Amino acid sequence: MDEKETQGAANVENDTRNNGENSPIMENESNAARRLRLLGGDTEDKIHDASVAIKKGNFFANLWYQHKWAIIIGAVFVVIFVVFFVSIITQPEYDMYIAYAGPLYTDGETKLAIEFAFGKVSKDYNGDGEKLLNYAGITYQNDEQRKQTAEEMQGAYGVILHTNENYKAKTTIQSQMLSGTVAIYLLDEALYREYEANMVDLTSIYKDIDPQIMAGKSGVYFKQTDFFYYMYSMEEGRGLNNLPDDTVLCILPKLETMDDQMYENSKELMKAILSFENQ
Repeated sequence: MDEKETQGAANVENDTRNNGENSPIMENESNAARRLRLLGGDTEDKIHDASVAIKKGNFFANLWYQHKWAIIIGAVFVVIFVVFFVSIITQPEYDMYIAYAGPLYTDGETKLAIEFAFGKVSKDYNGDGEKLLNYAGITYQNDEQRKQTAEEMQGAYGVILHTNENYKAKTTIQSQMLSGTVAIYLLDEALYREYEANMVDLTSIYKDIDPQIMAGKSGVYFKQTDFFYYMYSMEEGRGLNNLPDDTVLCILPKLETMDDQMYENSKELMKAILSFENQ
């Protein structure tokens, strides 16, 4: 071996003894080993996962930033649709509709008594297994009634309708009659006289009506019927006595806006009331 070869071998041996401190290859391997030891050997996986998380976070953040109003408006429409759909499927199906219009404010007791009494003689017309009656009370006072109420009250608590409220109530009565939703009415006599010519002749529904309880051909004084006396004798019907003594029971003729079957049911209920015998 010549002198140059001997010197080269000595240099390699010195590099090995120095643990690669002056070798680029050994330095890289040492750093890689150190990273694996510190990070548990899954450096690339953790870096990849962190990168994916950042990308996902950026995606949703950018989506909200760029389309937040569209998302908000869409969410509002979804909520409205859900509420509307639920209200439709949960809305009760009524077998009958009854309305009162007059000076009395029909509180809970009167309302419950009317629903109880009329429900006793009505049927499950829609066949859903229960009898449901929809009642609407409209408080209306003419000028004379308002004046009389004010005098009777003399500062005490009560219901006195202002002119504007009376106008709204009268408009509601007329609109309801034209809508055809309700056929059977309990009306204050003064109000009944305004619409008497438009009501059905009750003798066409039941002929044997006691003439003494009739308010013309188209109505009967409700509190003079056997139906009232019987229902009032029951605990659940005591609230019927709150109705004014001159309250008239009547029924509208068949209008184009009325459901055919619902109107026939109303006539059948009216006949059951007029023919009712207090036993």
